[in-house]
Amino acid sequence: MKKSLLAVLVCNIAMSLIGCQTLNETHENSVKNSVTLNEIKDGQELIIPKLEALDSALKLQADTQAKLNECDTKLVQTLEKYNVAMQNLNSCQLNANAKKNNANQSAQPSKEQISAVKSPSRSFEGKMIFGEAEWFYISEIDAEIEARIDTGASVSSISAVNIKEFERNGKNWLSFDLPLKKNKSVTIEAPLVGYIDIKNSTLTKHETRPVVKLHFKIGDYSSVGEFNLRDRSHIQYPLLIGRNIMKDIAIVDVSRIHVQPQVEKKSMSISSFKKDNKFNEIIPDSNQVVINKKEADPIIVAKPANKKNQDKDENTENKDTNNKNLDKTNKSDKK
Repeated sequence: MKKSLLAVLVCNIAMSLIGCQTLNETHENSVKNSVTLNEIKDGQELIIPKLEALDSALKLQADTQAKLNECDTKLVQTLEKYNVAMQNLNSCQLNANAKKNNANQSAQPSKEQISAVKSPSRSFEGKMIFGEAEWFYISEIDAEIEARIDTGASVSSISAVNIKEFERNGKNWLSFDLPLKKNKSVTIEAPLVGYIDIKNSTLTKHETRPVVKLHFKIGDYSSVGEFNLRDRSHIQYPLLIGRNIMKDIAIVDVSRIHVQPQVEKKSMSISSFKKDNKFNEIIPDSNQVVINKKEADPIIVAKPANKKNQDKDENTENKDTNNKNLDKTNKSDKK
């Protein structure tokens, strides 16, 4: 019995000792746990601001990503619109090219039209076309003269100085000099037709001019025409073609010049007195040229001296002369 009690007592003592040791260990663990909790709390205080900053950064990144996605969407839509616009533009370009090709094909000239462009017409409905100026071949001097075409002049005119009358084979003839450039001239002899009165609006008196017959040629047309004589050396063209020659044989297109071809075989060409003249005058070296004359056809009945013919071109030319004289007078007065 005593042994049993002693055993129980020993067990109790052992248990007590074990319990004390366990309590000590528990206390130590509690202390350690308390220190660990404090450290955790301190760590949390440091981590929480960082987590908050990280959360803000994540939110900002999310917002930025959303905006980028929105921009991407708009860019895709813009690209789609651009592609549609380019397709429409290409389609319009193709249509325009097709229309242009069709227009070019439809507007392509025929061989006749191309030929007409390469060789402008010199006649219309059986009549010659005269430009503003034409080359007239005068057979009496075997020369071409550049002439002004003037539908306002009733009678043609040729430049003449040193006019002299003489008799040949019982008929009245005139000898006159046609002034050229560089103080040169060519002498012409032609049968006298009569005289013509020219009323000049700038003068109070009438001007009487002699009229002669000359053989002329323009293009393929040859004939005899009447020309009144006057000094045209101060005027641009030495020869003026009026209605008496153009009537029934020609129409005038003032937008053109030198429509009819020149005569190939001739001794010289007498061009207009332009300063910028494109045609060179070809004449012999002597100052006075006299060429053997051809006999003219029978003389036409002379026109009465009292017959009044209006010559619009002569009026214009005399106006130009008066203006030039006035200019010279004004310049001399200034000096």
